[in-house]
Amino acid sequence: MAFLFNTFLLVLISSVTDFIFSLGHFQILTFVLMKAVYNYARSCVMYIMDDGGSGLMWGGCSMHVGAGIGALIGFVLTTVLKVFESEPPCPGM
Repeated sequence: MAFLFNTFLLVLISSVTDFIFSLGHFQILTFVLMKAVYNYARSCVMYIMDDGGSGLMWGGCSMHVGAGIGALIGFVLTTVLKVFESEPPCPGM
């Protein structure tokens, strides 16, 4: 139940931050808020996994593996496939 609530919170915060980012204001505040909600949700998941045994170890391992896979995907998208292109610099700079 806590996982579903945390997922709902993440979706809600994500939609709110998308709106705020589109306004161009409070970007730092929304970033800090997103990180706080994400860390809270991650802590709740780790608390659920703590069974007195090796649940925390496997939770940490899965987080590191997921971060590594995400980094590899980002690397391939940016350097090999060149999906993202940089914007040209402003003419006045």
